[in-house]
Amino acid sequence: MIEATSINENIVKLPKETFRIRVSGYGIVIKDNKILLVVNRTSGKYFFPGGEVEVGETVKQAIVRETMEECGIKVEVGEFLKVKENFFYYDPTNEAFQNYGIFHYCQPISDNPPEVTQTEYDEASEPQWVELSSLKPTDFQKGFEDIVEELLNYE
Repeated sequence: MIEATSINENIVKLPKETFRIRVSGYGIVIKDNKILLVVNRTSGKYFFPGGEVEVGETVKQAIVRETMEECGIKVEVGEFLKVKENFFYYDPTNEAFQNYGIFHYCQPISDNPPEVTQTEYDEASEPQWVELSSLKPTDFQKGFEDIVEELLNYE
């Protein structure tokens, strides 16, 4: 049995064969001491724009595509931040992932205000610019506290 964190931040134990490997790219988009974030529809917590890398797509291409889909903002992918491995259970569809999230800093290319461009069935909602100084690790999905702590020290 493998322990995973659910989208609702519960700890669940699932059989190994339940999991699939998932590679995801996430953008850390900072401008004028504000960070571009989305709200997770199920948990109500913040997360970074991004998502699963599609077959034939690079991580950087996925970050550009996902940020445009989730926020309506075009970005240029820059410096690598880190890879974050987590075991994740998505309650609404009964799916389990051994997820490798690859995080990059990004620069916004467009100055458009964020807007939701995905359907109501996607998890990302309410894209917004949030003051970095107003954030705390508990505002984010569980398991990403180290990334948030690093961002709070961003200069």
